[in-house]
Amino acid sequence: MAYTTYTTQFTTQIGTTDEKINVLIEYGTDFNNDGFDDIKITLSIDSTSNSGTEDIIGVAFDINDTFANQSSILSGLQIQNIQRSTSNSSLSTFSPTYVIKADSISDNNTAGYVDPGFLVRDSDPQRETEPYDIGIKFSDQGSGEGIVQTASFIISKPNTNLDETLIENTDWFIRLQSTDNGTGSAQTGGRINDLPPATGGSPGIDVEKFVSVDGGTTWLDADTVTGPSLLIGNNPLFKFVVKNIGAVNLTNITLSDNVFDLNGSDSGTAITIPSLAVGASTEYIFNDATWQSDQHVNAATASATYNGTTVTDIDEANYFGANPSIDVEKYVSVDGGTTFVDADSITGPYLLTGNQPIFKFVVTNTGNVALSNITLSDSDFDINGAAAGTSITIASLTAGGTYETTFTAPWQTGQHTNTATVSTTYTDNGGHTQPLSDADDANYFGANPSIDVEKYV
Repeated sequence: MAYTTYTTQFTTQIGTTDEKINVLIEYGTDFNNDGFDDIKITLSIDSTSNSGTEDIIGVAFDINDTFANQSSILSGLQIQNIQRSTSNSSLSTFSPTYVIKADSISDNNTAGYVDPGFLVRDSDPQRETEPYDIGIKFSDQGSGEGIVQTASFIISKPNTNLDETLIENTDWFIRLQSTDNGTGSAQTGGRINDLPPATGGSPGIDVEKFVSVDGGTTWLDADTVTGPSLLIGNNPLFKFVVKNIGAVNLTNITLSDNVFDLNGSDSGTAITIPSLAVGASTEYIFNDATWQSDQHVNAATASATYNGTTVTDIDEANYFGANPSIDVEKYVSVDGGTTFVDADSITGPYLLTGNQPIFKFVVTNTGNVALSNITLSDSDFDINGAAAGTSITIASLTAGGTYETTFTAPWQTGQHTNTATVSTTYTDNGGHTQPLSDADDANYFGANPSIDVEKYV
């Protein structure tokens, strides 16, 4: 454990029977999740003294009498989370209460004393260690049921860090009932002297942000600048995982995103995670993100404050909004390739018989992602050395990249119209596909002029 633990045993026999009490003291961490350190005490009957009928009725103890401002330290002090373990949990006499008053906890009837609800002394004369500062009653007196075998509680104070000095050099008294198989009563005393200083624990927090481009089936830790591709028309999902990686419990953890509104208000508004114990984690899925074109980068931030120390962590999750498209332009030259004309009109430029037209095909990746396995074909010409209409394959084109080829065709008389077609399919990282295609005409008119004169008499 990151916080400090200390064990001892109370063995001073005061009552008619001798029950030893094991003591576990834990300190240097936050047990009640209020952001401040507390002290936890666990009392248990040692196995050598436990016949199964022993009941811990209550405990009384001091705070360190060397404190000059004892009343101030006791002011606001609280006993919380009083728990028990028992061999018979069905019994209902477990009714925990506590009282706190400096040097006043005793069942003495003298004015000014506070009765904790159980006998702090027997018929013997009042002991020098009495009265005490704090009394905790766990259970009503029983008759051999073993109602309380182990008891624990937390000592805390709002907005205050408590450390081991609070209970150093202090006297303790434990009242047990129905001991020795129900025939005896035990009162066990003990003393706590100096305790080792708390090793303490440092707070720590981690946030991991993931993106899904396949609807939540797969989550990617996309910290790279270029995240996974996601086709237009599909919305990404984001998952936030916040973990307490420190050595102390954390409360009021804030989680925000620099782009998305996680809380239904302005973008960047934080949501609050009430608490995270040491090693615990929680996750939050955000499914309200809208697809954006091109590179999308955003970061999650998680932060918490413990004892005035703020810990923060940031993590990105990126994706690339894919918007693929392709274009083909077909040009014709009737001057041997010096000039190419974008001849999309029905009547193209004129070309005299005996001259061959030259066609140019320009394929451009007009989208924002690379394309591969692009086919280019012509409605009339064999541009691949095989049958007319046979396509050629362009292996790949980066975004904005172009591919160009020319084809010299045989001259044909009259109006000549033919069409170039380019096509491919784009698949994003989420498995979404989009077919792409474009077509463009290039025309010319095969000119075959002639003239005739006829003379008649």
